[in-house]
Amino acid sequence: MAVVGHSELMSFADAMDEISLNIQTVLTHYDQHSTDLHASGGLTGAGGTANLTTSGEILQAQQRIQQRFQALNDLVRQAAHGYTNTDQNNAQQIQAVAGNLRYH
Repeated sequence: MAVVGHSELMSFADAMDEISLNIQTVLTHYDQHSTDLHASGGLTGAGGTANLTTSGEILQAQQRIQQRFQALNDLVRQAAHGYTNTDQNNAQQIQAVAGNLRYH
């Protein structure tokens, strides 16, 4: 059975941040390419306008998802710290039991 502790939760949150950053980078490049293509006249008319509008909407949707994603990662990090505190408190309580035992 896998053990999940502070370091595993923090690694998970860091990996999710990296994935999110990669997605944001790709979509930002896509939006910039669509803007450049439209500005250069490479894609004009209704199709060009629709492409430009759609790429902007996709980028905005991703930014909203990213905000929620970041909030989730913040919760994971908080949980990791809480887990560590709880584990340390439990260890202290268990040690206190042994310290209070007296053998006659």
